[in-house]
Amino acid sequence: MININKQLKLKRFYTAAILLVFILSGCTKPSENPYLTKGNNYLASSSYSLALEQYKLAINDDPELVDSYLQASKILIAKGRYQEAHDLLLQGSEYALLKSGIFLQLGDLAYTMKDYAAALTFYNQALDKDNTYQQAIIGKINSLILTNNDKDMNSFLESLE
Repeated sequence: MININKQLKLKRFYTAAILLVFILSGCTKPSENPYLTKGNNYLASSSYSLALEQYKLAINDDPELVDSYLQASKILIAKGRYQEAHDLLLQGSEYALLKSGIFLQLGDLAYTMKDYAAALTFYNQALDKDNTYQQAIIGKINSLILTNNDKDMNSFLESLE
């Protein structure tokens, strides 16, 4: 009789545990945003306007998605819409989770626009988030060279050693 009670309790426990797993798995956020997926598909087929539209929908749906900001800004930059790309990336720097990529893209955009002081600021922000980010290191070095900032260049290079 005692064994049957233990078996029933174990059955109930395992049933409850399995139910809990199913319930929790249904509550998790999908790993991929459907708008981001559609945007990537349009981008792969060179439908840039449609891809941009989907990336913007992805941003509205989930403002923390870094890839949506980065992909949308790359399309805008390729179309020569620099100010719109800049504004979108600034928005991303406020809401996105992994900000180092956003700051790197802002740095690259400022560098392209020959605003080396702004580029330096954005590269520094990227490095504040991830001090091993090689592209940000290279961008910072190039910006320091173009702003003739020898003192900061020397101290930055020494800090890398």
